[in-house]
Amino acid sequence: MSGPVTAGCTGLSRDEGAPGSRPRCGHGYYGVYLPDADGNKIHAVYRGDIPPDRH
Repeated sequence: MSGPVTAGCTGLSRDEGAPGSRPRCGHGYYGVYLPDADGNKIHAVYRGDIPPDRH
């Protein structure tokens, strides 16, 4: 990782679960939580199971 992602994670990380498949979220789901200093979280998501014309 580099740039904003690394900066956002430095010193603010908390275990939100091990990496891996999340079948309840969809076959092509990949997500990450990015916490801020106040405990708020941004949830960034990639959905590989949704065709490009539906994004």
